[in-house]
Amino acid sequence: MCTKYFERKIEHFTIYEDQKPAQLFCTKICMNVFIITNRQIVPCNWCKVKKYNFDMIQKIAGDISMLFCSLNCLTLCEVAANALSTIR
Repeated sequence: MCTKYFERKIEHFTIYEDQKPAQLFCTKICMNVFIITNRQIVPCNWCKVKKYNFDMIQKIAGDISMLFCSLNCLTLCEVAANALSTIR
Protein backbone atom coordinates (compact mmCIF):
# COMPACT_ATOMS: atom_id res chain seq x y z
CA MET A 1 0.00 0.00 0.00
CA CYS A 2 2.68 2.49 0.97
CA THR A 3 5.07 1.12 -1.71
CA LYS A 4 7.96 1.16 0.75
CA TYR A 5 10.54 -1.58 0.38
CA PHE A 6 10.77 -4.10 3.21
CA GLU A 7 12.67 -7.33 3.62
CA ARG A 8 10.73 -10.50 4.28
CA LYS A 9 13.07 -11.28 7.16
CA ILE A 10 11.24 -8.75 9.31
CA GLU A 11 7.71 -9.32 10.53
CA HIS A 12 5.20 -8.85 7.75
CA PHE A 13 1.45 -9.23 7.41
CA THR A 14 -0.16 -11.43 4.78
CA ILE A 15 -3.60 -11.82 3.25
CA TYR A 16 -4.22 -15.25 1.75
CA GLU A 17 -6.42 -15.96 -1.24
CA ASP A 18 -7.09 -19.49 -2.47
CA GLN A 19 -4.65 -20.80 0.17
CA LYS A 20 -1.75 -18.81 -1.33
CA PRO A 21 -0.27 -15.53 -0.12
CA ALA A 22 -1.96 -12.86 -2.23
CA GLN A 23 -0.70 -9.67 -0.59
CA LEU A 24 2.22 -8.87 1.71
CA PHE A 25 2.26 -5.74 3.86
CA CYS A 26 5.02 -4.07 5.84
CA THR A 27 2.74 -2.98 8.69
CA LYS A 28 -0.69 -3.70 10.08
CA ILE A 29 -1.71 -0.15 9.10
CA CYS A 30 -0.99 -0.84 5.42
CA MET A 31 -2.92 -4.11 5.62
CA ASN A 32 -5.92 -2.38 7.24
CA VAL A 33 -5.96 0.35 4.58
CA PHE A 34 -5.95 -2.35 1.89
CA ILE A 35 -8.84 -4.17 3.56
CA ILE A 36 -10.90 -1.01 3.95
CA THR A 37 -10.41 0.03 0.33
CA ASN A 38 -11.06 -3.46 -1.13
CA ARG A 39 -13.86 -4.85 1.01
CA GLN A 40 -17.26 -5.61 -0.46
CA ILE A 41 -20.56 -6.53 1.13
CA VAL A 42 -21.49 -10.08 0.10
CA PRO A 43 -24.24 -12.51 1.18
CA CYS A 44 -23.64 -15.78 3.00
CA ASN A 45 -24.21 -18.77 0.69
CA TRP A 46 -26.37 -20.45 3.33
CA CYS A 47 -28.40 -17.88 5.30
CA LYS A 48 -27.96 -14.83 3.01
CA VAL A 49 -26.79 -12.55 5.86
CA LYS A 50 -24.62 -9.80 4.37
CA LYS A 51 -21.12 -9.11 5.71
CA TYR A 52 -17.84 -7.80 4.39
CA ASN A 53 -15.94 -10.35 2.30
CA PHE A 54 -12.90 -10.14 4.62
CA ASP A 55 -15.13 -11.20 7.56
CA MET A 56 -16.43 -14.32 5.79
CA ILE A 57 -15.21 -17.92 5.78
CA GLN A 58 -14.29 -19.07 2.29
CA LYS A 59 -14.74 -22.69 1.23
CA ILE A 60 -13.40 -23.83 -2.11
CA ALA A 61 -14.98 -26.95 -3.58
CA GLY A 62 -13.54 -27.75 -6.99
CA ASP A 63 -14.13 -24.68 -9.15
CA ILE A 64 -16.75 -23.20 -6.82
CA SER A 65 -15.86 -20.69 -4.11
CA MET A 66 -18.47 -20.21 -1.38
CA LEU A 67 -18.56 -17.62 1.40
CA PHE A 68 -20.15 -18.27 4.80
CA CYS A 69 -20.83 -15.82 7.62
CA SER A 70 -20.10 -18.34 10.40
CA LEU A 71 -18.89 -21.84 11.16
CA ASN A 72 -22.50 -22.74 11.90
CA CYS A 73 -23.59 -21.88 8.33
CA LEU A 74 -20.59 -23.73 6.88
CA THR A 75 -21.47 -26.83 8.92
CA LEU A 76 -25.17 -26.67 8.00
CA CYS A 77 -24.31 -26.42 4.31
CA GLU A 78 -21.94 -29.40 4.53
CA VAL A 79 -24.57 -31.47 6.41
CA ALA A 80 -27.19 -30.63 3.77
CA ALA A 81 -24.76 -31.53 0.95
CA ASN A 82 -23.95 -34.86 2.63
CA ALA A 83 -27.65 -35.61 3.13
CA LEU A 84 -28.36 -34.91 -0.56
CA SER A 85 -25.49 -37.13 -1.67
CA THR A 86 -26.76 -40.09 0.41
CA ILE A 87 -30.28 -39.72 -0.99
CA ARG A 88 -29.13 -39.89 -4.60
